[in-house]
Amino acid sequence: MPFLKDQRIPQLPKAIKLTQLKYDHIIWDFNGTLLDDVWLCVEVLNHILTTYGKAITSKDKYLDQFVHPVIDYYTALGFDFDKDSFDDIAVLYHAEYDRRCTECSLYPKTEQTLIALSGMGFTHSVLSAYQQHRLENALKHFKIDHHFRIIAGLDNYYAHSKIERGIELVKELNANPKRTVLIGDTVHDYEAATAMGTNCILIANGHNPAEKLKQCDAIVTDSISNVIFLLT
Repeated sequence: MPFLKDQRIPQLPKAIKLTQLKYDHIIWDFNGTLLDDVWLCVEVLNHILTTYGKAITSKDKYLDQFVHPVIDYYTALGFDFDKDSFDDIAVLYHAEYDRRCTECSLYPKTEQTLIALSGMGFTHSVLSAYQQHRLENALKHFKIDHHFRIIAGLDNYYAHSKIERGIELVKELNANPKRTVLIGDTVHDYEAATAMGTNCILIANGHNPAEKLKQCDAIVTDSISNVIFLLT
């Protein structure tokens, strides 16, 4: 599929009709798509690996190996959940991540892109494997929560899958899936979009590398600001 390099945010036309647009609603992933948190996830993961006496990982290995459901990723790292409690690991992970989450920042041009797309007639929602109240708090902290019609997270901290929540979200929005696009940064985002019946754009600066994303039947780009070019 096409791969689009970073572009400048274009000057908006004075008027654009919604009927001219290919899509009318955008569903955004959060972690790794809007929020630049890969580096923190690797550091938190290494904290857990060290705590459990396992070899630490690197960013490159993390990007190549990370999958949903997250429990499968931990199994690949050598955890035996007949011996170790995944619940304990999840609690430890989120306690450390929450403690340091405010050290992260949004990707460059995120706010400008959301504003530009809203001005062109698009509406927005968020779909995330992040726990609901944590997701809401994070969006408020980074001052972008007001952009979204619905904020859809999970009711637990296990990050198993967001497919079921995504299907519910499309129904809540009363959206036409063919005029809806999910924008994410992982193969799981593509899997969710496929199950939801929506289109998909993947941004290769998050939790999976471009090489993996290009194997999906989706447009892959390297910057959030390119979304404007891809949707107009």
